[in-house]
Amino acid sequence: MKKLNLLFLLATLFLSLNAFAQDEVKLDTLPEFKFKLLYPVIDDQVSYSNWDVPKDKPVVAIYFDPTCDHCQDFANHYKKYNDLKGKITLVWVTWGEDKDVQNFVFDHAIALGPNNYFMKDTNYEIDSSFGYCNVPTFFLFDKNHKFISKHHPEEPSLDDFLGLIKEDVDEK
Repeated sequence: MKKLNLLFLLATLFLSLNAFAQDEVKLDTLPEFKFKLLYPVIDDQVSYSNWDVPKDKPVVAIYFDPTCDHCQDFANHYKKYNDLKGKITLVWVTWGEDKDVQNFVFDHAIALGPNNYFMKDTNYEIDSSFGYCNVPTFFLFDKNHKFISKHHPEEPSLDDFLGLIKEDVDEK
């Protein structure tokens, strides 16, 4: 019986440590990634990677679900920041259904302005690139792809987060 309890304790400890290890990715710069490009269609390009992200603008990488209310709220809220459109690059990454992504793009892409790239993480690799994250999670990088901050909707307001973006844009 003692061996069974010890085995159970060790298994629980191992699983607990494994769960905490998911958060261990330390972001200093925009991490390596390569996802299926859904929008915009660029010639015959089928994927989009960290190497494709322009280095002349701040970057917001957004892990989203096209059916998520917080994600819809961010897209609607961001539309109000006309002075940022075209001055930053938004990299939207999802594992959502293609139909739902198409609807999200149809509802938001034009109003969000240029420099929006919508991708599908078909191999569920975002956690290994960006660290474990819930939907939605926003990652802000400066124009040189240096990491600035990570944001969740329940944390500081979207206005505070978008203010960080404006600060980086205004430093140009």
